[in-house]
Amino acid sequence: NSKKKKGQSLYDVWMKQESSKVQGLAQAYGEWMAMDQSIKFLEQLDGDDKKALKNIVQLYALCCIEKDMGWFLTQKVLSLSKGEKVPELIDDICKELGPQSLELSKCLGIPEHLFFSPVAGDWTGFNDFDNQGELIKETRNLVVVPKKKKAKKVS
Repeated sequence: NSKKKKGQSLYDVWMKQESSKVQGLAQAYGEWMAMDQSIKFLEQLDGDDKKALKNIVQLYALCCIEKDMGWFLTQKVLSLSKGEKVPELIDDICKELGPQSLELSKCLGIPEHLFFSPVAGDWTGFNDFDNQGELIKETRNLVVVPKKKKAKKVS
């Protein structure tokens, strides 16, 4: 506000001086909206569905906290002792969700080709050439990037 009073436009202040804060606020708002809607949806459920989705929502919340742990600690929103427990809580939820993860992924509509990394299968074949990260076999031949030769030193 004081910068705007000095004759600078709102655009200049937001985009050129406070961009990281504006983007951080937008990210936090999006995370809050996701949590708010998830909690409202959870209130309508019961039984096993509610338990599995509650774990997913809690995992999302904990990952958001872990990602911004420095801010939560420096602003004293979270105590150090509670902050230290976040990774352990994430691990506990992952252990509980692990056996159900493929089934949950299918229920959430995640395509099967995204379940596994190609490097987990035939990692040698995957790295035989520069495939530009393409997973689809048909596109592998479309992009050919020649290997660079090392320059010889001239004495």
